[in-house]
Amino acid sequence: MDYSNRLFRVSSLGHIMPAAEFFEDKAEEARVKKLEAFGKYNKYKEEYSVIANKGTMTAEKKAEQMNKSYDEYHAKRELFEMLDLSRERVNISEGCKTHLLEVWIASEFGRATKDIRNKYIQKGIEMEDAGLIAYGIVKGWLPEKSTERKDDGFIMGEIDYTKDDTIYDNKSSWDIWTFYKNVRYLDAPNSNPYFPNMQGYMRLWDKPKSKVVYTLLDTPAKLIENEKKRIQYDFTGSEEMLVEALEEVEKNLIYSDIPIDRRIIEINIDRDEEYIRRIPLVVKACREFLNNIKTHYYEMDN
Repeated sequence: MDYSNRLFRVSSLGHIMPAAEFFEDKAEEARVKKLEAFGKYNKYKEEYSVIANKGTMTAEKKAEQMNKSYDEYHAKRELFEMLDLSRERVNISEGCKTHLLEVWIASEFGRATKDIRNKYIQKGIEMEDAGLIAYGIVKGWLPEKSTERKDDGFIMGEIDYTKDDTIYDNKSSWDIWTFYKNVRYLDAPNSNPYFPNMQGYMRLWDKPKSKVVYTLLDTPAKLIENEKKRIQYDFTGSEEMLVEALEEVEKNLIYSDIPIDRRIIEINIDRDEEYIRRIPLVVKACREFLNNIKTHYYEMDN
């Protein structure tokens, strides 16, 4: 299978972008060091030129410094020129390679990736529309779910909705504890796990702003029953204790008693032009990696 034009889902950005090494960064670092070495050489050259008697020990030492600094400058210039020719190269991380191997297996053998649906994802899917309504109640306007899918030749995705210059992505939290953990991102939005996704969406929809909207909603009855069954299966206490435990499960997954305005958290994530510019560079490196995965792992006997 040829992966040369493979489109990556926006949700993959969180796997492929982190810890990538960009040769353009290495080239820029080499350029700065080259200029520093050149300045050092010029300094010694100037100091040597003003020595009247070139036959003195001082002149000889200065000439040695000058020649040594020139060799250093020459070496750093060669390194810069080599790296400058490879500016678009990217070394992807080991975590990225692990993700790509899962992508490759799914594509080659028609198997689902390891991100099999769990209870957290299931609630998010089932409560998507309810989350939009809850947010609309608080904001005073009803979001209209987007059904458009876009790609730019590198990534593809489908957003929840937009309003004016902002993209919105709704996330329904599993419980009150996971919900309130998201408060920490109010002051550190770039550390939000959905930061890569939002940059991808802003790239595709050409928007300057985005919001990750966390909602805390009642858990669907079926999922609550599944949790109760799990408790019952492992429970070793008395019947009375089991009844209390099951009541606690339900209480911890139902939140209608909490005002709706306390069950919404907005995380503002602004457009990062540098991050967005580098997405195609990483995608190209990922495509190259996928195309070079070996398909046979043994030697044929003669």
